[in-house]
Amino acid sequence: MFDCVVIGAGLAGLTAGAKLASEGKRVVVLEAHARPGGCATTYRRKGYEVEVSLHVVDGFDEHDCKGPIFDDLGVSDDLEFVPAPGEVYRYLSGDDVFDMPVGLEEAIDALSARHPDERRELTRVLGTMAKVRHELSSFPLSPKAVARRGPFFPFLYPNLMFALRGSLGEFLDKRFASEELKLLLTANLSLFHDDPYSISARYFSVAQAAFIESGTYYLKGGSQRLSNRLRKVIEDAGGEVRCNHRVTRIHTEGKRVSSVEYVHKGRTGRAMGKQVLANAAVPQVRDQLLAPGADPGLEKRTKDMELGSSVVALYVGFKKPLRELGHRTYTTMQYDPSVRTLADIPKNIHGPYAQRICGFTDYSQLDSGLAPPGKGLAALCVLDRMEAWDGLSDTEYAEKKAEVTEAFLDRIEAMVPGSKQHVEWTELGTPRTVRHYTLNTDGSISGFAQGTSQTLMRRFARVRSSLKNLHFAGAWQFPGGGYTCAILGGYLQAVHLIEQRMV
Repeated sequence: MFDCVVIGAGLAGLTAGAKLASEGKRVVVLEAHARPGGCATTYRRKGYEVEVSLHVVDGFDEHDCKGPIFDDLGVSDDLEFVPAPGEVYRYLSGDDVFDMPVGLEEAIDALSARHPDERRELTRVLGTMAKVRHELSSFPLSPKAVARRGPFFPFLYPNLMFALRGSLGEFLDKRFASEELKLLLTANLSLFHDDPYSISARYFSVAQAAFIESGTYYLKGGSQRLSNRLRKVIEDAGGEVRCNHRVTRIHTEGKRVSSVEYVHKGRTGRAMGKQVLANAAVPQVRDQLLAPGADPGLEKRTKDMELGSSVVALYVGFKKPLRELGHRTYTTMQYDPSVRTLADIPKNIHGPYAQRICGFTDYSQLDSGLAPPGKGLAALCVLDRMEAWDGLSDTEYAEKKAEVTEAFLDRIEAMVPGSKQHVEWTELGTPRTVRHYTLNTDGSISGFAQGTSQTLMRRFARVRSSLKNLHFAGAWQFPGGGYTCAILGGYLQAVHLIEQRMV
């Protein structure tokens, strides 16, 4: 019997497995895909190493949690994070260009240069965002120690407890008159959600403050290197990572999981563990892997939770780096001029693909290690929902992919004139692609949406099992989606199991 059976080799599952294995626990990680990593993977295409999801991660300053976790797991020296050149992002709307600089004071100066009357409030708002981030990062990486601080939270973490309440849109509307200023400050919103009036102001602010304060970075060689390195930690410590092992059932007896059933090469097997950690879509666990009624508490708490968005992503290999065509920006957030207010965003994001807010990443702007010498790689992404792609026949699906690909290439051409003639190959991923490779419900890339009723500690309270030995980690659990959150969530869950002597 294993000490812990981990379902899913996404970053949270790998991080948890690495921590448990390095502490001498018997661990097996079961992964349906042929390689570990979930969204943190790359794949080869015509000599290119194509990055599936990683555009940037926040940096490694004194308020970052990734660095200490990497140090503890012994992987820091094997990973090279390259700083993205220049700005946090470029906001582009028609002829209007704004570069969000790295550094809190620098950001205040740049935004105030456009809106000098708002400088005092900008200083307050960005300062509060940073304080919330600092307070959250001061939590010890020990659930037991956090619990001991519980009665003192209002005194230790006043900003985290009381500031930035409600949705991001509501928060900004109360503080700024300028709609343009709000758009500039939140131009990368689509990295997190599709509606500023439902996403938690607190959640967005922690992430945005991290980008602005510490800058943005890319893992040289691609995110697969991180996933492979965590796998090596597990296996070097005697644990197992079994790819091509798709979990098909979680068996229970009474109020405990008795075994985890999987299929490998057409054969059925079972893994038994003292504890089971699901780095998997909670709706899938609830509705497909568990028998009906096996976990009524989980069903009740999560059945009405909103799913996060999916994505449509075009990956493009170019015959030459785009910087040779005059392009100088790593991350560009392109807005259609029709988006003039925060309230315009939800309609735009579900509108025509040629006009949707998009994020464009030009990996050739830094030493990414992805493209062959003398060539370039880029990705253009927009948020989407499964209903836009589900139910199409194979022919309809192919035709729609071709139409969207052409619309996206035209958008890149508008940003980088001459780029279209240097396209070597393209590949389009859709919500169906995400669902196929990650098994995430409706292809969600962020698990449950970070709405005000299901974010941070509210998320922690709702996404939990009533079964005594079933636990969750990953985008669907606390603290949520994204690389930093997944790594932190997996690590915290592993430490919790160790501290509580469950393994």
